[in-house]
Amino acid sequence: MKTNILDKLKSYLHIAVIYAGDPSEPNVVQYKTHNPRYWKSYIDVATDIKISLENSGFSHVHLIREDKNLMQKLQYKKINFAWLNTAGVQGIDSSAHAACVLESLGIPYVGHTPANTMLMDNKHLFKLYLKSSGIKTAPHFLWHHVREEDTYQSRQLALFCKQFEKPEYHARFQEKTRFIVKPVCGRASQHVYIANTPAEVEPLCWRVSRHTNHYVMVELFLSGAEYCVAAMKPPPDAH
Repeated sequence: MKTNILDKLKSYLHIAVIYAGDPSEPNVVQYKTHNPRYWKSYIDVATDIKISLENSGFSHVHLIREDKNLMQKLQYKKINFAWLNTAGVQGIDSSAHAACVLESLGIPYVGHTPANTMLMDNKHLFKLYLKSSGIKTAPHFLWHHVREEDTYQSRQLALFCKQFEKPEYHARFQEKTRFIVKPVCGRASQHVYIANTPAEVEPLCWRVSRHTNHYVMVELFLSGAEYCVAAMKPPPDAH
């Protein structure tokens, strides 16, 4: 009787389900730095993934924390497959760090590549990518936390906002000009604000940057319906 390939994998694979370590805890980082992205461990979801894999018959599933010893733990556990459920520990582009480790070790994984992870978590770069692909997005301005006495950026931001105060804009959209001020990187609408007037935009930029110490995106607010497109496997009895 032939053995199913999946059954072989269930007994052979040593799977790591990786979640994010807390940089404020001991032995997680070498030196504590800054994370412009709002941190979360995602350990609860990682635990659910581990349990689901075990319930599906996989014999060797390990819940592993992403920290400074990740590479050593993967080697010690003889991990040959990984499931990424982490957005990183600290630093710039932290969402891509674990994938970089797996790529360097040659361990296949479920998750986005480092470049794709970074691209999706950086709204400014993602908008540039969409624009180069011919996909329209709302007009935006990239604001950086420079010295408050530097007036050049303030003037550029004012010019960006002013262009949407023209009568033809109001006639086209039939609404008041508003702006969204938000971190370039982040999740779950953390530190996202609506500016009801152009005068409110720059103070909100400073407010966001004091939390993130990173770039801030100012985007024209567009009202209307929002849609989320997703795909899932149909049930076995679906026609």
